Amino acid sequence: SSDLEFSVGETVGGCNQCPECSSAPTSSPVAFPGCPDNERYFKVSITTDNYGSETSWRVTKENGQDQITGGNYASNRAHTERYCIPNDACTFEISDEYGDGICCGYGNGSYEVWINNVSKGSGGTFD
Repeated sequence: SSDLEFSVGETVGGCNQCPECSSAPTSSPVAFPGCPDNERYFKVSITTDNYGSETSWRVTKENGQDQITGGNYASNRAHTERYCIPNDACTFEISDEYGDGICCGYGNGSYEVWINNVSKGSGGTFD
């Protein structure tokens, strides 16, 4: 399996802290409309390649526990999913079962992840 993972941003309790996430806010943080105060708005858009069923993803907590997961997608289609995730959910990981990523050998797949409507990562090729 081939995958790519990165921090989904600000967290409570220190999981995968990143420099841009550690500075104090200039005002009180405001939760995305529709999510409770202890959660953040998460959106993932995936365009699958010719083998969409090989693509899966997950958002985990610091201890590795899955918070949300997705997968088993139709091929060559756009898929968008939206969730409210706990503030301590901290890592997004996308995987390709065969190990060739979702672009460009077998189609033009891609993904993008947003937290509170701020893009946190995108791409299509990964190791």
